[in-house]
Amino acid sequence: EEKLNMILNYLDAYCTTDVDFKALANSLNYSYDYLRHYFKQKKGMSLKQYVIRRRIRLAKEYLISNMPIAEVSGACGFSSPAHFAVTFRQVTGMTPSQFRENCKNIVTEGNDPIFQS
Repeated sequence: EEKLNMILNYLDAYCTTDVDFKALANSLNYSYDYLRHYFKQKKGMSLKQYVIRRRIRLAKEYLISNMPIAEVSGACGFSSPAHFAVTFRQVTGMTPSQFRENCKNIVTEGNDPIFQS
């Protein structure tokens, strides 16, 4: 568990950068293949999937704060706003703009998101 926590802490801290998974494996004295399998077994997703989901969680926080979408893209480590929008939609089922609009509607109308379709 200690090694898993070290991996998660590292990925959380550097999720907005181009994470070098092979270097991470070497720093833990693991082979890259062992690290990939170990992480997938423990977390149920690949290292890359974890990083992408972490970036999307961070992006949601920025989108709620009304940071411009192009800035959110860069701040979260995406190569371009277009790549960010495609990835965000794949993960959440909506575009960044739709997510932002839904959040505004929830706050301004006092709607409970559980009851929204």
